Amino acid sequence: MTGPITIAHNYIRERILSGEFAPGDALAGKHLAEQIGVSRTPVRDALRQLETEGLIEINPRQEARVKKASYEDIRDIWELRIALETHAATLAAARHSQEDLDRMEDLLAAMRTIIDKMDVAEAEEHWELYQQLGQSDLRFHLAILDASRNKLIKAEVDRFRIIHDIVLPIRRSSTRPQNSKSKAENMVIWESHQAIFKAIRRRDEMATYLAMKEHLISPMQRRMRILRQEMEIQSVRVPEQV
Repeated sequence: MTGPITIAHNYIRERILSGEFAPGDALAGKHLAEQIGVSRTPVRDALRQLETEGLIEINPRQEARVKKASYEDIRDIWELRIALETHAATLAAARHSQEDLDRMEDLLAAMRTIIDKMDVAEAEEHWELYQQLGQSDLRFHLAILDASRNKLIKAEVDRFRIIHDIVLPIRRSSTRPQNSKSKAENMVIWESHQAIFKAIRRRDEMATYLAMKEHLISPMQRRMRILRQEMEIQSVRVPEQV
């Protein structure tokens, strides 16, 4: 039987991940206990767990809020993710099975098919294909993490990805992107994935490391520039140096 702490933890976590509890929102223990149908003690313990996971912050007065990350927090998450994923990729180069390679190759083929479809799709279909491409991209990275045979690295990368997506100081829009990438831009990204795959298949650990690092550095720099611009528009403090 699921205990009250787990019930409270899952209830709060699901609402943070769905966006119902947004970055900066206060999480009142008494109100949550009434909503969940448990006492305040398991709610307090659940909030402590979520603080450890990086999804909320509790101030010295024991007031809990959904975490709103600073520019430096997001930068640090990206840098640690790059360190972990490049290492995982080198492990995948050494430890992968044929099944892992087949999975990665299938995902690359799926991504290429989606990119070709996006080039000729009508506006209504384009958004759905855009989402499919993002999911295939994510699954490709998960396939590499699985091939690394290191469960701790995979768990940490997953955790940092969730934190990055949930606690950004600028709320992400749920509407369609105004300017999705061109086919040429998508092909550059696809070819970057292809370079990682080929290096893993050759069991070339150094080439895999360099290909993964190059693949991750560019989107990090682009997203940090966008984040900096958005934060400056909203008068949120950003550091002098990137």
